[in-house]
Amino acid sequence: MNIAVFVPHAGCPHTCSFCNQRVISGAVRVPEIFEVRELVTRVSADLRARGKSAEIAFFGGSFTAISAELLRGFCETAAALLHENADVISGIRCSTRPDRLSDEVCALLFEHGFTTVEIGAQSMNDTVLELNGRGHTSEDVRAAVERVRQHGMSPVLQMMTGLYGSCEAYDIATAEEFIALAPAAVRIYPTAVLRGSRLCELYEADEYTPPTALKSAVLCGKLYGMFKHAGIKVLRIGLHAQDGIEDTVIAGAYHPALGELAIAEYCRTEILKIMPKNASHIIVHCGKGCVSKVLGHGGCNKKYFANLGIRLTVTEADVKGKEIVNVLQGT
Repeated sequence: MNIAVFVPHAGCPHTCSFCNQRVISGAVRVPEIFEVRELVTRVSADLRARGKSAEIAFFGGSFTAISAELLRGFCETAAALLHENADVISGIRCSTRPDRLSDEVCALLFEHGFTTVEIGAQSMNDTVLELNGRGHTSEDVRAAVERVRQHGMSPVLQMMTGLYGSCEAYDIATAEEFIALAPAAVRIYPTAVLRGSRLCELYEADEYTPPTALKSAVLCGKLYGMFKHAGIKVLRIGLHAQDGIEDTVIAGAYHPALGELAIAEYCRTEILKIMPKNASHIIVHCGKGCVSKVLGHGGCNKKYFANLGIRLTVTEADVKGKEIVNVLQGT
């Protein structure tokens, strides 16, 4: 769980093709230091009452690209709040650009208790990065991952699928490069075309056709499987559903349950690989808490197998973190 502090587009030197951070984050201005303190103090009290814990998380925009004075102010405030609420706050994380992670910045973060840095790589294809106005290269991503590690923090990588100039092969290649870099976790954001973005202009000029949500879910199911088999946790697939975003997305891969659709695709593929041949009834044993993932959003996998004339039964096994444990033939 995160106590999310959104710093929308502050200090970012570029406007990427897909970007409308104020829509994505739901924030319209950079918060004041006192507002951060009030938010974290309030949420900490609630966490304490519920016996829960969380991290302070600076998201939205490019946290380390803000002014040095404001960055230090946020870091010092977060460090103090971590100390004051050590019983319910487990750490501090931020998300930022790969080309805004100098040794000095990484040292500042670590000094103030940051444990995780999320790096917005988006793609490891330099042509795709250039076409989308990212302003950094794939080598910047590799260097940032190494620098974060050298300063005692865990790197998390963020990627986007379906960007202008990209394709499924490029997106899979990005995932393969991520796996080689061995981050602590990843986030996958299929591209949604937002009003006010350059992608919106390209889309309306018929120069860019983004993959649909359903097509993106199929690809993200493949990527989820790749990361899972490599032992890399997927923290999220798709943008957060929030008030107003549906009115701003005009095309592309937005669905409030995109992550569920992608994981259902992964589960279906795994079942088809190992299910008994010619079975009319299959029993899937899944890990704890994974029944709904296997059945799929709205029972889509149950319906899929029913259309094949196969009855699907899903039961929990005494295993954690594994969607598909085994598939047996039912009677």
